[in-house]
Amino acid sequence: WVEMPKATGFDDGRLAELIDAPIRTGRFVPAVAIRLADLSTRNPRPDALQDTISLDDLASLMNIEPVQSVEQAVTQVLQLRLPTGMASESEVARHLAIGPRALQRALRAEDTSFREVRFRFIESQARKLLGNTDIPIEEISRLLGYANSKGLRRAFRKWTGQSPSSFRASYSMR
Repeated sequence: WVEMPKATGFDDGRLAELIDAPIRTGRFVPAVAIRLADLSTRNPRPDALQDTISLDDLASLMNIEPVQSVEQAVTQVLQLRLPTGMASESEVARHLAIGPRALQRALRAEDTSFREVRFRFIESQARKLLGNTDIPIEEISRLLGYANSKGLRRAFRKWTGQSPSSFRASYSMR
C-alpha cells in the first residue's frame, strides 16, 4: 500500500488502480509498504538480466548513502518532514520507532543532542534556501519553525555575520 499525509487532488481510486496498491491518506509521512517476502524477490520474468535490480543496488542508483549514525537519521527525518514544518523531538523519535528518552541517550552517546542537531539542520537549510531559491525570508522563517522572520534574521546574523538579505545578494553574485 501507499501512505500519504493527506488526500491528493487525484482520484485515489484511479491512483490505486494505476499502481495496483491501496492508498491510505492522513498518515504521518509519505511511505510505500512492501511485504517482507517481496523485498528479496527479483523482478519477475525480466526481459533481460540487465533489466533486473536488487534492493542493494537501489540506494546507489538513488544517490543515497546508508545512515551511519543517529544524528544522520535525525537529520534525514527533519529533511523528510521539512515541507510540513519542523518536527519536534518526540515526532522524530516516533518516526524512528523509539521513545524520546532512547533518542536522547543515543544522541548523547554520539556527543550531541537533538537541539544541537536541529540547530545545525536549520542553519544548513537556511543557507541552502537563501542561496538557491527566491522564497521570501518570511516563508523560510515559517518553514524552519520560527514564529516570525525576526528570529531567523537574528540567528542568521549570528551564524554568518550578515543578514539573510545580504547573504542572498552576495550568494547570487557568485
